[in-house]
Amino acid sequence: MNEVLDPVPPLRAGVRLVPTPDGAGSALSDEVLGRRVKLDAAGASLAAALDREQPLAELAARVAGDEGRVRDAVAAFARLFLLATPRAGALAADAERAAAAAEGSRDDVPIVVRGDARFTCTMCGSCCGGHNVPVFDDVLEGLADKIPALEAATRTRKGLFVTLGKRPGAAGQVYCQLTHGSCVFLDDDARCRIHGQWGAEAKPSACRIFPYELVATPDGVAISIQRECRGFVEARAGKRLADDLPNLREVLRLVPELPRVRRVIETTAGRVVTWAEYQALEDRLHDLVDAGDGDHAALFSGLRAEVLGDAAPDGAAGTDLASLRDDLDGIAGGLLSAIGQLKGMMPPPTGETLIRGEALDHFALGLAHLRDELPRVMHPLRRPDLVSLLKDHLHHHLMGKGLAIARTVRVGLGHMAFQWALSLAFAVARAREVKRRHLVAQDVMDGLVMTSFMMRHDAFDGPVLARFDEPIASLFVDRWPALVAHARELPEPDTRLEMVKF
Repeated sequence: MNEVLDPVPPLRAGVRLVPTPDGAGSALSDEVLGRRVKLDAAGASLAAALDREQPLAELAARVAGDEGRVRDAVAAFARLFLLATPRAGALAADAERAAAAAEGSRDDVPIVVRGDARFTCTMCGSCCGGHNVPVFDDVLEGLADKIPALEAATRTRKGLFVTLGKRPGAAGQVYCQLTHGSCVFLDDDARCRIHGQWGAEAKPSACRIFPYELVATPDGVAISIQRECRGFVEARAGKRLADDLPNLREVLRLVPELPRVRRVIETTAGRVVTWAEYQALEDRLHDLVDAGDGDHAALFSGLRAEVLGDAAPDGAAGTDLASLRDDLDGIAGGLLSAIGQLKGMMPPPTGETLIRGEALDHFALGLAHLRDELPRVMHPLRRPDLVSLLKDHLHHHLMGKGLAIARTVRVGLGHMAFQWALSLAFAVARAREVKRRHLVAQDVMDGLVMTSFMMRHDAFDGPVLARFDEPIASLFVDRWPALVAHARELPEPDTRLEMVKF
């Protein structure tokens, strides 16, 4: 926003001049858009004078400042959407609507789903393993008289629940026990014993919410399907979400706190869009996904061009093989190092405790093979089941507002392309380990489950992955054309004689 504002609008409603926490200075506080801007004395004087619309010359006279400097300061305030401009007002209204969706009545908030999105649980039981299920007091109270029957049915010697994190004055969190990595209540037919005998209402809320992903937006609560559901390959052919709204409303009531889209959405650094503009962009991305075929590299190129628009680089900078290799290895090596540190923090097994971390190894497998498997990763998908899985995955990623939650839409697109490439690298590497060349949809689904789990994990997403936002966006968005064009040249040549002995 570089235009000269004359007359100068006042501060936007809700923007307040407040003292800094130490009391030594002043700041502009914008609770609606989540901003706090520290000011020097001149900035504080200017902010105090922005109490009405006024000509620029009059404002400069009121603060006894040079008109050019006042103009620059006003422009800076405008870039931060602190002034009562129409665009700032639209952004503030978007943020307030998203907050209302997140904090309002779960009975009345609109539910937003894509018309062709489908899901029906196949009851494969896979979601009952690989994580610890938290249990709250209401469930424990409901199960109190059923404990003897459950203990007899599970035949467990370790008990049904465990409490972790107990500290003086704190009760700790209760979790379902695990056996061989799966919930103790999972029976031999991959069914939940609690659900089977007493219905879904008796289960922990986390079990009832999964695999739905809910995000508060200015239009209401958007609901999609997490790709941590290992049965997604078959379940995505089930009932339309639009025909399952009563059940989705029940799920919504169970969610204690809804995440929401960013209050200020940037496509690229400095390019801010309103929610209506973002939705129009997302609709175009959905259309591109629908029109795509097995050439997923070309599909991501189309998504890239749509997101970056006129700001799209030609991909020529840093496209020599050495630079591409170095940057791929920098991302993979940095994440592998972080995984090594996380594994080093895990206590070894004892007679009383087994801490599981297989997801770290799976994520590491994809990273370790990413560059070597890049030719196959970029090769067009041959099988219709893989093409349809790609499309459904991308639709749900967009429906889950992955691009509107990321720091910028460009960074979100980088994560989306990186996740898909990493999932394919993992699938190819694991299939090769069992001497199978052709991938099927479940191979790639396993990769998506693994990458989704890790890229959403509290201990990995913010503390680790966020440090690589810019390198990932640079390589998997800005220089995506070069990455595709040179995919076959990026692996190191291997001239060794290979022999299979076992």
